[in-house]
Amino acid sequence: MADPDFIIDVTQLAGSDLQELLTTDAKTLLKPGKEVNLYLGQPVRAAADKLATALTIGAPGSWKTSTGVGFTLKASATCKIAVGSKSTCFKVAKAIDSSDTEDTYGQTPAGNVYVNIDLDFDIQGNLSVSGTVGAVGIGGKTSGKGAATFTYCHPVPSDTETGVAIRAAFQALKFPFRPDSVTGMAVGAIASVKFDGTFSLELDLTYGLGKYTVAAPGISAIRQSLTVGATKFNAPDVSVSAGVKAAFTYKHTEHFEAIVSRASTNQATLLLSRSAANETDESLGITAGVSLVNPPTASTDTAKLASAINGVTGSGGEKAAGAAGALQASAVSKSSSWLGSSGIDIGTVGLTATLAQQKSRALLYEFSADLTNPAIAEQSWSAFAKGDLQSAMRIGGLTLLPGSGVSNCMQRSTAIHLQFFNLFAATDTTTYFQNTYVSVAPDGSLRYSFDIGKEGDVQIQKALQKTRFHFIASGADTEGDVGAVEIDLHVEMTEPGQPRVSGLIVDSLATVATAREEALLRQFLHDTPKGTLCVQYDYAPTAYSKIQTQDALNWQAFQSAAINLLGLSFLSGLSYDDWALFNRISIDGIDPNSGQPRRPAPDRTQSGNPANVPPSFYAARNLANQVNATQYFFLASAQFMNLCSDLITLANTELKSADTHQTWDELIDNVSQLVQHDVNTDWSVPAANALLSLCIGPVETSTLQLQKDKAIYTVMLT
Repeated sequence: MADPDFIIDVTQLAGSDLQELLTTDAKTLLKPGKEVNLYLGQPVRAAADKLATALTIGAPGSWKTSTGVGFTLKASATCKIAVGSKSTCFKVAKAIDSSDTEDTYGQTPAGNVYVNIDLDFDIQGNLSVSGTVGAVGIGGKTSGKGAATFTYCHPVPSDTETGVAIRAAFQALKFPFRPDSVTGMAVGAIASVKFDGTFSLELDLTYGLGKYTVAAPGISAIRQSLTVGATKFNAPDVSVSAGVKAAFTYKHTEHFEAIVSRASTNQATLLLSRSAANETDESLGITAGVSLVNPPTASTDTAKLASAINGVTGSGGEKAAGAAGALQASAVSKSSSWLGSSGIDIGTVGLTATLAQQKSRALLYEFSADLTNPAIAEQSWSAFAKGDLQSAMRIGGLTLLPGSGVSNCMQRSTAIHLQFFNLFAATDTTTYFQNTYVSVAPDGSLRYSFDIGKEGDVQIQKALQKTRFHFIASGADTEGDVGAVEIDLHVEMTEPGQPRVSGLIVDSLATVATAREEALLRQFLHDTPKGTLCVQYDYAPTAYSKIQTQDALNWQAFQSAAINLLGLSFLSGLSYDDWALFNRISIDGIDPNSGQPRRPAPDRTQSGNPANVPPSFYAARNLANQVNATQYFFLASAQFMNLCSDLITLANTELKSADTHQTWDELIDNVSQLVQHDVNTDWSVPAANALLSLCIGPVETSTLQLQKDKAIYTVMLT
């Protein structure tokens, strides 16, 4: 028989959470809309996927859990109730850096339907100092923004009378953050609560191997290396342990959502997610962010490291043992940078920045709750409610499952990449690995370098520690036609403990770095004068194809960069024609009869002998006191034009026939000399800046990592 005035009187739900935890004296009345009357007296299955109605708060109520979290229903709260063949669907992005979501439902027991209840509580937390990262626990949540703070989905036998089924669902409702809330849930029940708070968590991260890349001075060499790699190497798997482990503790302040599902008598699942962006307009003033409590520590199992690399290459893994210390230090730095070190604004990378780009409900961690020992489960849940996740896991009631959102994203973001330089030069991989040395790049990549010619020279190696110009291609792209792989120009500048040089490098970034990135880099240099600055440019062919074909324009770009960055104002009176005359005289001298250069046209590929140029050449240009510096600049500018010319050829012939061994050797020769002198003659900075000005196009991606003693800025141009 239909009840004309169907009301849920909370005070009459004997033994329920709604009654036991109620702190208000007056009755708390919950009244479904009149739509419910259509199904009263009928089996609840008749209402499945049909009944959905608002729930009016006839009288407000307040509840308080033993963990210190309170819940209040105001008369103005927007609440609802529905009956469905399934529970409410919770769409969760399993990767924090992806918008792809998966549907999460309760596991419906056979012969049951769901009563799905949405209650828009005001939540008052147990956070000792609300809004600070120093405290942990639930901060709270304010209702009234259209997304209910609490959803409880309770399965009921489908032949239960509708009114009885609805009352049974309210009777069974378990308040979140009460210690026994999970152990008391019915099998098949699923609940969700949105809240602001701060969690403390200890993580152990195992580093895997990310993609491998091959690098070489020229395009032909790259294609040969790719062919060798495709034939001999296996694609690495980031899920395979590389033998490097890091451990750290951090705190995370966020707009959270906990989704709890009881799948069986002995097991439940907890999904700790970041709330969707459209559900976080309301806030109690907590500023989202991450803070390290205990900085990462790392350890390396060299046998595992060797085995993991051998799984990719077949040999050479043992060589990595010599770089284990540097690799371990890099792993610590990458972990710290990705999470975010206390007191450092990470800028464009890290967990906080990644989450800021995520609009969906994003899974942070997935836990399995062991309910075989209710006392242990309740102790763990109480620790969870107080924000102490490491204690919750240490107690034993909660176990962090592999592949959770943060862990998975961090594993991919901090993976150890392998780089193979000059793989083309060896007849087979065994020969290659017998003759390589191993180092760790500034970005944490493990580099295998095969000596060819000048690259084995000690002075060249010193130069390469500071500046590298080479081509790089991804081993993951070697399927199919190797010749069709896109090959990028990679320019890397590293300055350890040289604030003046580092400042010039930052000056050179004005065309690509945002004002904020530039400010962060300058602040780093100010605060860490002995730190290392590494700037890396990756130019796609579409970027370096923008270089002009006229030598004069490329020369002027190099001249402008040298003047602006190195302060060499004496160069401002020179022109491309002056360089051309200098070059012609250097190569073939002056005809004594005509007084004119014997050579009719310049040739930038030849340096000749600058001593052939008479003093009158410099005097006529007011450079009598700058002879050596002017010669040095003219020689460097010729090599820069050669580099530009070869890049143009590469881009315009679709990377099929050109090679740059000669230009690369010349450039490295130049760099190897210049980096050993005063900064005013280090042409690698203006060369990199001139390339930027000539190749400038859309910045596809840029990242800034600020570590304790290192700043790494990477930009990809398309």
